[in-house]
Amino acid sequence: MKITFLIHDLYGLGGTSRSTHNLAAVLADRHAVTSVSLRWHLRLPPLSPE
Repeated sequence: MKITFLIHDLYGLGGTSRSTHNLAAVLADRHAVTSVSLRWHLRLPPLSPE
C-alpha cells in the first residue's frame, strides 16, 4: 500500500512533524511511505536520516 502524508510545514519545530515522522517510520516497514511538505525552505528536514 502507498501512504502519503501531506503536511503544511514538515520543516518546522513542533510535535506534528515528530509524530508524523515516527508514524511514517513504523509504517515504512510494510508500506511505501512518502511525506510531502507544502512549505520547503531547507535542503533536508531536521529529522532526515541522511
